[in-house]
Amino acid sequence: MNATDDEALYQVLASPLFAVSDDVLLALASSTGDDGSVHRRRLAAGFLSPQWDDEARALGLSENDLAALALARRQLLAFARRARTGDATGALRGLLVGSGLLDRLQDAGVDGLAQGANLAKALRLAADMEAASQGIASLAAAFDAGQIEDFPTNYMAQLADRLDG
Repeated sequence: MNATDDEALYQVLASPLFAVSDDVLLALASSTGDDGSVHRRRLAAGFLSPQWDDEARALGLSENDLAALALARRQLLAFARRARTGDATGALRGLLVGSGLLDRLQDAGVDGLAQGANLAKALRLAADMEAASQGIASLAAAFDAGQIEDFPTNYMAQLADRLDG
């Protein structure tokens, strides 16, 4: 996890992957001083804080919000650990399953099933690219350098738009 990329963390937490509430996002971006005053902090600092549970409770998060935050932390930290081992596709698959997104898409009916099929296709493409480039770092570098020509570059953007819509 890139502890300096608050924007990316915000996008993931607010996306359909986790869909955490505004209260959760505010709690992560806030800290409480010894005198009880509330201060602003980086979103990632709150997310990665060893005292996140106590801090979130002190800021008044509901039990549902605490559970959603615990799920997001557990899944994203597991994703980061697994991706660092070189199994980016497995990490992504685990994140999609562990977040509950695939179950929610299945429950959404025909549109959800179509989105789930698109995610399965994206996972197959990612696996092919990962196998060809020897891991996540090489995959990211090759994509950034434009060396992966057979990957539909707008596919992921369209998929993200569908999931957001």
